[in-house]
Parts: sequence; structure tokens; C-alpha cells
Amino acid sequence: MDQFDAAAAYKDDKPSATWQEISNAFDIPKTTLFGRLTGRHTSHEGAAKKRLSEAQEKVLVSKINQYASFNILLTPKEVRGIAEMLAGEKLGVNWVSTFIRRKQGELTSKYHGYKDRLRVKANTPDTRRAFHALVSNPGVYRGLAKPSG
Repeated sequence: MDQFDAAAAYKDDKPSATWQEISNAFDIPKTTLFGRLTGRHTSHEGAAKKRLSEAQEKVLVSKINQYASFNILLTPKEVRGIAEMLAGEKLGVNWVSTFIRRKQGELTSKYHGYKDRLRVKANTPDTRRAFHALVSNPGVYRGLAKPSG
């Protein structure tokens, strides 16, 4: 039970107690106490309506980190898609950037748009053929065999 819950219980038990008396008894500023207990203000923790619960956010963070462990960086659009599936509703325009800022210490990867553009730009028929040649004959790549052809 925190201070505000205790103060609320005290006010319920003793309705004749003044706000100042309760404020002094629980060491809470009178204006804060009055605002909270009359419902005019909320705590900062409960102020923002969160779209995902803490458990859902942990699942999302673990999913992002799981993809990162495979060297797959999720785009903000992909993160939004996973989050919307978890939430079961559409998320706001800035939700992903706010989520990433809040969970920055827990995330092991960071998506960089310029790296993705370079990857897409490098996806040409020549590079795909070269990759296929490396994969189809791994000995050439390691210097153990001579190239065929």
C-alpha cells in the first residue's frame, strides 16, 4: 500500500479530517493529495494510456532481440505489425518511435534506414549470382577447391 492509498483509507475512516491534517500525517503536499483523491489528477505512471501491457511489451522486446540474434533488423513497420497483433488494435503514428526510446536499454539492435537502402541497392542479379556461386561450392570460398568454370 503506497502513501496515497493509506491517505485515502484514512480519509474514508475519518471523513471529518481536513486535507491539511491528512497532508501532514502522510507527508504529501496538500494540493497533490486533494487532486489525486478527488480524481482531478492522476499519477504520471497512470497518465498515459498504454496500448500494450508490460507483459506484451516484454514479448515484443524479446521478439525484436530474437530477430537481432539472427542478424535480421526489423524495420519500424515490422515492429508496428507485431505490436498491433499483440495489441489487437491499430497503434498511433508515433507509437514505435516512443516504444523504442522507452525500451532502448533492453533492445540489442537498432534499425538503420540507410543500411537497409544499401542492402536493397546491392540486390542485383550479379550479386545474387555471385552469392549463389559461393553457396553452391563452399570449398571455393574457403580456398579448398578450384572454381568450376
